[in-house]
Amino acid sequence: MEIALRLLRLWAAHPSVKQATHTPSNVDGPTPTSRALVWTGYYAFLTTVLQDGLIYTGPNDGPDRPQQASELRRVETICEGNLLREVKFPTASSHNSQVEQWVEQVIGNWEVLCGPEWQDSDLGKGGQNEIGRNVLGVSLDIGTTTSKVTDPFGFRSCIAQRQRPIIPIWYFVVSSMSILLWRTLTSL
Repeated sequence: MEIALRLLRLWAAHPSVKQATHTPSNVDGPTPTSRALVWTGYYAFLTTVLQDGLIYTGPNDGPDRPQQASELRRVETICEGNLLREVKFPTASSHNSQVEQWVEQVIGNWEVLCGPEWQDSDLGKGGQNEIGRNVLGVSLDIGTTTSKVTDPFGFRSCIAQRQRPIIPIWYFVVSSMSILLWRTLTSL
């Protein structure tokens, strides 16, 4: 596992990977799509390490937990940017397993990092409140992206066909997550 983390970190530090995702790719470098897939795999790997309680070795000397939280958040931010740029978000009549899986990973990570096993001192500046704010930010970003769709829940077509609209499960997940986080943050 330590070797896999080292390889992913070396890959992430490579100059061609650090370039913006929309720069033209050359034959020698990875394409934006392949970079996004590796970032997604990197995030899935970090998620598995966190959620399964596997041994994590930080890239630097010092306590591992703050480094784990920081690395997870950094890779999560990159994956979020890739999703918002490159993935078509689902409407009521469609599903996108990539978006749904990523949302489940974010929520699962939030549950672990804000659970009883982790303390504010493990998470760096802002502690568990900052983790909650980040997850709320993710849900708002997804909500903002999906609201750009002209008929996101198919209300117009359902009304025209006199059917009840079907609201997708990811909408409830994001909405519920936002409400829960807002209540938690405002009660502190």
